[in-house]
Amino acid sequence: MMGGCRRPRRMCVTLGYLFEDAMRRVVASHPARRFIHIEGMVPGDNIACYDFRSEGGGFLAGLVAGL
Repeated sequence: MMGGCRRPRRMCVTLGYLFEDAMRRVVASHPARRFIHIEGMVPGDNIACYDFRSEGGGFLAGLVAGL
C-alpha cells in the first residue's frame, strides 16, 4: 500500500475487508490523497467507504435465470 501511495496519483481504491488495517495506516499518513474503500469501514476525512450486500447480486442472478 505504501509503495502505491508514493506514486503521483490522486486517488487509491481498495476492495475487501483484508485491506482495512493497511488502509487505516495509509489514510492517516497521506491526508492530501483521496481514498475509496469498498466492503468495509475505515475512519478518516479523506476516505469514502462503501458497503453492499454481496448476496443481493446472487439473488437477482437466480431470479433472472429462472425467467
